[in-house]
Amino acid sequence: MFRRIILLLLVIALLGSACGKAAVDEEKGVRQYTLTDLDKRVVEASNSFGMRLYREISRANPNMNVFISPLSISSALSMVYNGASGTTLEEMAKSLGLDGMTKKESGHGYRVALDLLTHPADEEIGLTVANSLWMRKGKTFHETFVQQSRDDYAAEVSELIFSSPNAARTMNRWVKNRTNGKIPDIVDNVKPQSVMYVLNAVYFEGKWTEPFLPDSTTSGEFQTLASETVPVKMMARGGQYEYVQADGYQAIRMPFGKKASVSMVILLPDEVEGIVSLQEMLAEDTTRLTKPFEKRPGRVELPRVHIEYEASLKESLRTIGMKEAFIPIRADFSSIAPTPPNLFINNVTHKTFLEITEQGTVAAAATTVEMLAGSAPAEAPFHMIMNRPFVLAIVDHDTDSILFVGTIMNPNG
Repeated sequence: MFRRIILLLLVIALLGSACGKAAVDEEKGVRQYTLTDLDKRVVEASNSFGMRLYREISRANPNMNVFISPLSISSALSMVYNGASGTTLEEMAKSLGLDGMTKKESGHGYRVALDLLTHPADEEIGLTVANSLWMRKGKTFHETFVQQSRDDYAAEVSELIFSSPNAARTMNRWVKNRTNGKIPDIVDNVKPQSVMYVLNAVYFEGKWTEPFLPDSTTSGEFQTLASETVPVKMMARGGQYEYVQADGYQAIRMPFGKKASVSMVILLPDEVEGIVSLQEMLAEDTTRLTKPFEKRPGRVELPRVHIEYEASLKESLRTIGMKEAFIPIRADFSSIAPTPPNLFINNVTHKTFLEITEQGTVAAAATTVEMLAGSAPAEAPFHMIMNRPFVLAIVDHDTDSILFVGTIMNPNG
């Protein structure tokens, strides 16, 4: 059975003006680009931004599960960044890691990266990315911004009567269709001040390269950061894995598909309290998640995981430097729509779901951005038991893109 990872990225409600034509769904086919076309700066920017944001969220919620999608948040905010100017542009560029690049360079970089990600080399890995702009009928947006969204993010563009009670239902139906029904809705209601929504959906489907045998699953205990233990179902298997014992932690790659081009990377601190320093290290050096390890024989014990996560990202984004975009009278998104009214980001919320079983992994994420006006010796077998808080990430190794990252403080949610 295929396991699903659904990433419903970003919904952006803008206040300003809009007009445009409905665009047809992009046709799926062969890759337009090769890995030699990939601008690694964009991937590194997405990874670095995501891991710094992950650190800030974890700092604010030290005893909670955290699970986010760096690719989801960075690519959607980058689309909004294309419409920023002045200090707002500078702050967003620095926060997103895009400073030193022009808008044209970053936009083309995302175009290539998304093309490579949505056409994986492994036939057993399915990953699609879909973007859309929903603009309030009768308003005017700058065509340059709209066209760049089409060109670089393959965004579908539609006009919508936001005052209609069917507006939210229409956008949610798009979301549901793009995630095979796994994310049924993301927009609760459309505020009177809203002018545009940007929706981004990512859907991943795969299975473990080497699944766990259900008969090997046993009852176990998981120690939380609060020095409590919770009962878990612990899956187990032996084999050859990419593994490393580093300073203060162990790490393993658990691949999906035949070609192992996408993996779950798990980092387990030596001590329960080590989870905090591990989060700090990852924010400073994202290659700990993307670089290969040496293959070694060993045994893995991993709990079944079922968690749901929700957080507002506003304060964490402000902490890493994206400040002016949230200030009504100072935010400058004049490249999105004529002013007045002035556009600003009112809030950014992120919801995720994660389930890990013997066959593979199911993960879903939904993010809403609301904008308003105004190495070790290979011979020695290892034994890695994830019975205490650990970090996990899902990484595409062709591009080194971090698709998901999180901390499991309690596998039971």
